[in-house]
Amino acid sequence: MPKRSMQEDLKNEALEHSLVAISDIRGILMFVRLICTTFLFSLLAACQAGSKSDAAVIAVAKAGYDAFATGDMEAWAATQSADVKWEMPKGFPYGGNYVGPQQVIEEVFGPIGALWPDFKVEPIAFHASGNVVFIETKMTAGGQVSDSIHKAVINDGLYTEFQVFDDAGFMMVHATGAEGIGIQFFADEDLRIIDEGKSFVAALPSGESITITRQMTPCAKNKGWLQPLVPEPGIVPVTEIEVLNAIGDPNTILVDMRTEEWFLDATIPGSVNIPYTEVAMRMDELGCKKGDGGWDCSDAANVVGFCNGPVCPQSPTAMRAMIRDGFPAEKIHYYRGGMLDWDALGLTTVEGDFAF
Repeated sequence: MPKRSMQEDLKNEALEHSLVAISDIRGILMFVRLICTTFLFSLLAACQAGSKSDAAVIAVAKAGYDAFATGDMEAWAATQSADVKWEMPKGFPYGGNYVGPQQVIEEVFGPIGALWPDFKVEPIAFHASGNVVFIETKMTAGGQVSDSIHKAVINDGLYTEFQVFDDAGFMMVHATGAEGIGIQFFADEDLRIIDEGKSFVAALPSGESITITRQMTPCAKNKGWLQPLVPEPGIVPVTEIEVLNAIGDPNTILVDMRTEEWFLDATIPGSVNIPYTEVAMRMDELGCKKGDGGWDCSDAANVVGFCNGPVCPQSPTAMRAMIRDGFPAEKIHYYRGGMLDWDALGLTTVEGDFAF
């Protein structure tokens, strides 16, 4: 196993944390190239000294892509350690963590082949540092091409970790196999409906009863559970019309209360990002003043808050925390449809701005 210096460890940790924070694929590519350029001169001597080891880990990384391209899963599995850890981004039906090549073949490659029969990944450039390799790729899926970054950790000539930073939103829109065979990969579990319940029994006028369940679909953004139209008494529910009128309104702040990676991928024009876990701590950005006795929100702005749609609990959670800490409920407007409905209606979205 190649030895790494403290400098390399710190650099790799910074790169990894930055990539996780920046989910926009084009932003990732620009960011990686910027990092490579910034460190070029300071690492030149180290890179020259370690060029042989860099070439070795790149060769291993390349072998994995070459085997995948041929469709030879036995050859591909031979490039992976027995307990290799794969991390796939959320937004895909197979998003999550996997251990071992067989699980990856069955639970990642299987759905990929069903959703995008033309799927292809082409490595464009390999950037090695110690035993970590970042790979710039071009992905073909559903007749469309998108950029992506992958990260591989190589130990003893095998992949031991692999992480993907694909553009899930773009790829899922072009999932040509989402109907038919591909749907089996979405409908694999019953999801929560109301609170913890995964079924709802309704009595019909005939006297019979029907059990209603819920499963993931290709268009769903998250699992979650159904949120009430009014999360707390006094909160005002709004539709797309009110949201449109709020854009640019000097007396209203449109707040995307999702976590930052969702905001960076796509959001409603004119919105600002305050993650639901931080809203109650950042009410000064919403017109409140912090004093010794807590928040003074007598001059608070009107807030329109949203997250990922009717089953997303993030914005309702944030709104409850705001009211608990003194924000007037009547100044909170809840767009329950969120990004799920906004996207489904074909309304314009923009990429969020990353805040350093």
